[in-house]
Amino acid sequence: MDESANTAAGKSRRKSPGAFDGLLIAATVILARIGIAGVFFRSGQTKIDGPELFWGIKFPTSINESTFALFADEYQVPFFSPTIAAYLAAAAELILPILLILGLFTRFSALALLVMVGVIQFYVYPGLWPDHSVWAAALIVLVARGAGPVSFDAAWESERRRPKYSKKFDPNATLK
Repeated sequence: MDESANTAAGKSRRKSPGAFDGLLIAATVILARIGIAGVFFRSGQTKIDGPELFWGIKFPTSINESTFALFADEYQVPFFSPTIAAYLAAAAELILPILLILGLFTRFSALALLVMVGVIQFYVYPGLWPDHSVWAAALIVLVARGAGPVSFDAAWESERRRPKYSKKFDPNATLK
């Protein structure tokens, strides 16, 4: 059968991704995880008070007063009181990026941050759509592709798919 017949029959001649394509995909999702995690984690760090651990990273002991003021006066977040919204935003911006870096519950974390980007875009800073669209693109890649091969998600999936022993344990079997 010639190439035109394959195409007409609905079969494409597209090759499966090679090693280089796999490497590019893995690098893309790792960079997406690290890049978007950095954006949100740094934002979360501005919302908290606490002792500095290292490299300017603070251990959260409380939400700072300026965060409550921003949520009460400037950010018009729907559905929640400003106080609850401040706590939720700070927690999401500190916890979800760590999960992204680890590649743990990546699709869930990316989807939650994508919802947050939507809220920020439509209710907080609608004029910053160029930044928000880049954030959304990275998060959509993570929702669609997952964490990639260098992640806890991949290790968990690999373990889950590992074949189990086919013989059942028989306590009455004799040893030979």
